[in-house]
Amino acid sequence: MNSFSHLDVHGQAHMVDIGAKSVTRRIATAEAFLRCSPDTLQLLRDQALPKGDVLAVARIAGIQAAKRTDELIPLCHSLPVDQVTVDFTLHSDHIHILTAARTTAKTGIEMEALTAASVAALTLYDMMKAVDPSMCIDGIRVVSKEKLPLIPAAPQMPSPPNDGPLKVGRVTLSDRANAGVYADQSGPEIERVFGEVWGGKCEFVPEVLPDDPVQIADALRRLCDAAACHLVITTGGTGPGARDFTPEATMSVLEKELHGLGEAMRAVSFAHVPTAILSRATAGTRGRTLIINLPGNPKAIAECLPPIVPAIRECLRHLAE
Repeated sequence: MNSFSHLDVHGQAHMVDIGAKSVTRRIATAEAFLRCSPDTLQLLRDQALPKGDVLAVARIAGIQAAKRTDELIPLCHSLPVDQVTVDFTLHSDHIHILTAARTTAKTGIEMEALTAASVAALTLYDMMKAVDPSMCIDGIRVVSKEKLPLIPAAPQMPSPPNDGPLKVGRVTLSDRANAGVYADQSGPEIERVFGEVWGGKCEFVPEVLPDDPVQIADALRRLCDAAACHLVITTGGTGPGARDFTPEATMSVLEKELHGLGEAMRAVSFAHVPTAILSRATAGTRGRTLIINLPGNPKAIAECLPPIVPAIRECLRHLAE
């Protein structure tokens, strides 16, 4: 059995630190059941209950409660709730309550969905107890929970400048990976992430090079000019270290620099790691090729690459004209 995340090393209750997690799209659904008599349900259907439209009031109560979950449950995080829905289905002897909650955050939203279902059920009980004091609430549970990427895969589109696959040079820059000290993980991560979000066929041209500015510049020229790649993505060598030469080598071959791509990636990474502002990653064009510097950390690649794909697509469209 896994250890309880809400207990520290001393066994004391504490709030889990989610600062290092990635922001994703979260969806959760929950349900509850209010058991009541057929006569009560008929009054509800006929809108003949003494307290009026109880379903409308219970729906609003559930939505309001979901937004206040962090105030009701001590160790819950405060989440920006994107949407809450509360739906009711009337059966012969019970009311089925189904809720859904959505957020864009670092942790799940199932507690908000459960709270909405619970409070909606309590509200129904409160408004109908005068006619049916024997009602019973049960079956409160999470039905489903999902975690989705912030930017969904784009629809498949012809890759510029023709209907063939998008040709992508991916260059890992690392002295140790080039020497075989450890396996290249960043390059394969570029292929995985970009392949998922691009939405069309890609042909990858992989290279692993040492942190040498002359070799980096030569490789970028070769991938742009001789290999005719539509896109070249580098990974690594963008920090302030003594052997970090990727931005300088990239700028030496660029014809037009696109500052916005580097700024956007730094903004995304800064939300997860404060030291991300030390990145000097840049981007730009050479001929009909777009060159982009990515961080060397595979996790940072998964965070930075998806948000800039729409800009990559638009830039490649312009370069193909």
